[in-house]
Amino acid sequence: MDIVISHKSALEYWRGWRAHDIALDKQRIRQRVRKAPEKLQPPSFNQKEILSSLSLPIDVLVASEGARRPSQWFYPHIFRGTVPDNGFVSVEDEIFVCSPELVFLQLGNVLSLLELIETGYELCGRFAIVSSEEKQDDVASDRPEPDATAQSKLIECQQLTSVAKLKAFIERMPGQKGRSRCLRALRYIADDSASPMEIKLAMLLCLPYKLGGYGLPLPELNYHVYPGKAVRGSLDRSFYSCDLYWPEHKLAVEYDSDQFHSATEHIASDSRKRTALAMLGVDVVTVTRTQVRSFVQLENVAKVLAAKMGRQLRMKIPKFSQTRHKLRSQLL
Repeated sequence: MDIVISHKSALEYWRGWRAHDIALDKQRIRQRVRKAPEKLQPPSFNQKEILSSLSLPIDVLVASEGARRPSQWFYPHIFRGTVPDNGFVSVEDEIFVCSPELVFLQLGNVLSLLELIETGYELCGRFAIVSSEEKQDDVASDRPEPDATAQSKLIECQQLTSVAKLKAFIERMPGQKGRSRCLRALRYIADDSASPMEIKLAMLLCLPYKLGGYGLPLPELNYHVYPGKAVRGSLDRSFYSCDLYWPEHKLAVEYDSDQFHSATEHIASDSRKRTALAMLGVDVVTVTRTQVRSFVQLENVAKVLAAKMGRQLRMKIPKFSQTRHKLRSQLL
C-alpha cells in the first residue's frame, strides 16, 4: 500500500536527503502524479529505512475523512484537488514523498508567515546542516560556517527548488489552503543562500517594516562578480562571490563570523577579496555575528546600506518596534 509522506515530515525527509548529499535522481522527479491512498495502514515499520529515519508521528496524505486514523506511527492529512506534475517523488517501493514545491504549499497552512519565509529561503538555498559524525570529507564545504556548533557543520549542495519553481507550482493550485500566504512569502525570498546566517541577515535587512525588517531591496545571494580582462591577470580568482549583493548599486555585504577573527589565513583571504572587489568597483560592507545580534549595531548597518543606495529608512512608522522585536526574537 502506497504511503505519501507530507508536510513537516516531508520537509524533514528533504533536509536529510540533502544533508547526506544524495545525487538528484531526475527520473524520479519526473514521476507521474500518484493519488493518496484510500486507506491508511501502518507498513512494516522496521523494514522501511526511509520511514525509520523520520520523527514520529509521520505526516502522510490520505484521500478521505474515513482514512484519517491517527496512530503512533502516522498523522494523516486529507488532500483534495489535482496535483501538478512533479508533485510527488518516488523514494522507495510503495513510498512517495511530496515534492519541495508541494511541501512549501502545505506548510503555508501550518507555519507563520515569518517561519514560511525562512523555510522558503532554506528550500531555495545551497546548503545543508549535518552532524560532525555524518560529515564526509568528499562533500565538505571549504566555506567556514559561522553558525555551526561543535556538533554540526555545513555542506554545500544543490538547490531543492527555486523561487520561480515554487511560484509556478503554487499558481497552478487554486483554492488550496495556505496558497495566498505562500505567494506573499515568495515576495521576500531570494535564491542561493549559503548559510542560515545569510538568511537571517537578508530577512532582517530586507523584510518590509510591517514584518520587522528595514525595507531594503531584496539582494542577489552569493552573486558572482567576474573581473574584466584589464585586471584579471592581477587577481587570484576567476570570480568573487558576494554574500548579499545589489548589482544596480555595485554594493555588497560580506558576513564575517567573530569566531574566525583570530584565523590569520581567513583574515588574509578576506582582505584579498575585499581589495579585489574594490578594484572591480564594488563597495563592500562587512557585517559580523556580533553586529547582527546587536539591535543598535545592525540598525547602523542598515542606515549605512540605505545611504549608499540613496534611500532613507522610515523606522518611525506605527508598531515598527513591536514587529522588529518579533522578527528578531524568531530569528535570533
